[in-house]
Amino acid sequence: MKTRLYFPIILLLVVLLLPSCTLPTTEETSQAPDAVATAAPAILTVAEQTGCFYGPGANYGQAALLELGQSFEIVGIDDDIAWIDDDIAWFQVDPTAVVDPNPPHRPLDQAAGSGMAVRCWAPGDKVEVSGDLTRVPIIQVPVLRVLETVGCYAAPGTTNDQVVSLDAGLWFRILAIDDDIAWIDDDIAWFQVDPTAVVDPNPPHRPLDQAAGSGMSVRCWAPGDKVETEGDLTQTQTIRPPVLRVAESVGCYAAPDMAYEQIAALDAGQWFRILAIDDDIAWIDDDIAWFQVDPTAIVDPEPPHRPLDQTAGSGMAVRCWTPGTSVETEGDLFVLPVGFHHPGLRVLTDANCRSGPTRDYPVRSFVAAGSEYGIRARNSRGDAWMIFDPAINGTCWIYGGLVEVFGDTDLVMVIDPEPPHLTMPETPEATDAQSSPPVVDCSQYNTNPQACNANQACYWDSNVPPNGACKNK
Repeated sequence: MKTRLYFPIILLLVVLLLPSCTLPTTEETSQAPDAVATAAPAILTVAEQTGCFYGPGANYGQAALLELGQSFEIVGIDDDIAWIDDDIAWFQVDPTAVVDPNPPHRPLDQAAGSGMAVRCWAPGDKVEVSGDLTRVPIIQVPVLRVLETVGCYAAPGTTNDQVVSLDAGLWFRILAIDDDIAWIDDDIAWFQVDPTAVVDPNPPHRPLDQAAGSGMSVRCWAPGDKVETEGDLTQTQTIRPPVLRVAESVGCYAAPDMAYEQIAALDAGQWFRILAIDDDIAWIDDDIAWFQVDPTAIVDPEPPHRPLDQTAGSGMAVRCWTPGTSVETEGDLFVLPVGFHHPGLRVLTDANCRSGPTRDYPVRSFVAAGSEYGIRARNSRGDAWMIFDPAINGTCWIYGGLVEVFGDTDLVMVIDPEPPHLTMPETPEATDAQSSPPVVDCSQYNTNPQACNANQACYWDSNVPPNGACKNK
């Protein structure tokens, strides 16, 4: 009987206590997952228009331009090589995938950047960063170690000029890689480095000389079979060795000017690797560029432009220059070495420029100290230069002791002009008082002050540089 009495009491207590033990509402249940922290993606917003480079440094090639206000997801961060650009951070992004600046930062173009095949580096001092950087992978900048002492060349290939020698055991950052034209040096890869910036063998491979390589103005190419590499090469800039297609049949000359000897004739439709470019002095042939090729090594029109004859051009002993007006180019011309510096001269003091190499010739022009001119020829004695003077739209000669010469003069033509024609003053014939006296050309006495003053029609002006001149009264 006591059991029956307890049961109603227990039931009453359950009913009274039930409201204070209610389950969470639907709204409260839906908020529960927010208790789990979700890391926000790392985003950068461009604060100032900036280039986006193939590596973490402005000395790499520029891959894209990032506009003010654009936002991108950060997919990599550099491993903090402090000597690059004042120790700023560099962030890797996909420049094709601009995202919404507002969370959750969806791409504005859903199709862009899906594969993230394009990646480049933006400098931290030009952007603002938000989100969680701790989950962004650190990208090791690719470096190489020299296994045995090797030359470093102006372009990928041992037939190019050697810039410097790299000693065994040295480490360098890799700035670019070639696209592996197999007929060059047994199909090896070539890596571009700054030979002045030797880096520490240990990560993050800081330079041993903090001042070296800051401008990276010196670059050269090392062969892959003499080095070993570390780091991520997948995003390293690939340089396409430049080639040209002959658009119309044209001569190929010993130097970049049609005045030089023609070495070969290039037929329309043929393709050649470009070995060098001239330094493009505007006074040469209407400011056109000239390209150096090996005329014996015709290459396939299709990339990677292998030679049609694998044995041709292996030594590249034959080289000649063809004008840019008759060819079309492909590839990266900026990697080409300057193979010819056009000869020129700088005038040291105000001087006469004559129709021949000695003072026996009449004056054609006057050239001022400090002015520069292109050299067209020299005399066999080697003491005078023929230059092109735009002021007279023609050539004239100047004494070598009055100028400073620069450029490649080895192939300058040798010209000895005809001796000057000197007209002696004629004895006047007996005429009446109304006859006019004969006109005398006093410049014929420019080398003889005594003869000048002896002629009543002439006088010697010692103020005319460099040595005076005979003038008509």
